[in-house]
Amino acid sequence: MFKRFQDDREDVEDDSCPSSLSTSKTDENIEKVGNLIRSDCWLTIRAIAETVGIDKEC
Repeated sequence: MFKRFQDDREDVEDDSCPSSLSTSKTDENIEKVGNLIRSDCWLTIRAIAETVGIDKEC
């Protein structure tokens, strides 16, 4: 992230992600992620994404 600002990036907003599917943002997935985090707050994003079955990048 730092490198992106070092290379003259000024915007702090996330880049759009064309591969992001709206199907990953379902109420069911949101509930699953919330439950995982409440059960183990030390889970990595990768572990959560793999468990829920969503892309960790977007």
